[in-house]
Amino acid sequence: KRTFWLEKLQLVLAHDLKIQIHAIDKELQQHKNQITKETLKRIDKENTIQRDYQIVIPISSKEFIQNHLEQIDHLQQIIQMADPINILKKGFTITRFQGKLLKSTDQLKANSIITTEFADGEIESSVQNIYKNEQETNL
Repeated sequence: KRTFWLEKLQLVLAHDLKIQIHAIDKELQQHKNQITKETLKRIDKENTIQRDYQIVIPISSKEFIQNHLEQIDHLQQIIQMADPINILKKGFTITRFQGKLLKSTDQLKANSIITTEFADGEIESSVQNIYKNEQETNL
């Protein structure tokens, strides 16, 4: 019976993680769309000013647009680097206890069951001992 509940808990946690990753992906996509929209608005505004007032801009329009496209590419790279899946692929893990992200050993006690997600799957572990750092660090 315990195995059944552990399997059920594992399925629930995996589902929860997928939902949270999907939400993060959706939020990142929204940020990317907003950045792209704002950049295109700015490019349009600059082009309108140039046309309306026939101001000679020191940089050609092509170079101006190219610079903005490079900025968009750079921001897309930053978004990709912050993608949780890519972070997991670098060897980091996400550890949860009772479906919640672990941020401190204070959240655990001996024999707590934790789930650790890797890029290629997840494991379930039982806490044997808890060792506290002498000095807390704020990361």
